Amino acid sequence: MTRFILSLLLVLGMATSVFADVKGKIVFQDIDDKGAIRVWTTYSVDGVDVESRYPNKVNGRPVFVSGRYSARQFEGMTEQEILERMDADVKAHDENLIRQTYDMNAEKTLNEEQIEYNRKANEAFVLDKLQSLVGRTVSADSTVVRMDTDANGIADKELTIKMDGSKTEKAIAEIAVIPTP
Repeated sequence: MTRFILSLLLVLGMATSVFADVKGKIVFQDIDDKGAIRVWTTYSVDGVDVESRYPNKVNGRPVFVSGRYSARQFEGMTEQEILERMDADVKAHDENLIRQTYDMNAEKTLNEEQIEYNRKANEAFVLDKLQSLVGRTVSADSTVVRMDTDANGIADKELTIKMDGSKTEKAIAEIAVIPTP
């Protein structure tokens, strides 16, 4: 057992030293054909460029679109907050490259590990909490759907719909928020 643990530590130590550094560098920005702000980024693993599915290159290096944005997404933010948000998006892709590399080299992918954990937890949960589930009956004769009819982001109409195709409509009264002193 000790030999197995030492071997595992050696393998993990080698794996972390081989793929020690993932870097994303923002190299270009433009506006795409749909009017979005597009941010182009190069990525490298230990100084070696990561190949991209995009045919574009900047300064001879493969690039990725690390984000598409609209100025509306940044309303009320300072320039520093905007840069930090874009940096976070680049870092998220850095981390995704680490996950992809892990999945290629590991005995089990992260998804396979998660499935295994879920299966064990769900089996225990079913045995503990769901013994009386089978045989239950639940029914409904209608459902309520809330809709935004004036595209302002706030639901203003409520439809009660039934299986026979009938519906009733009702305006949703605005709820006033009164600040407390």
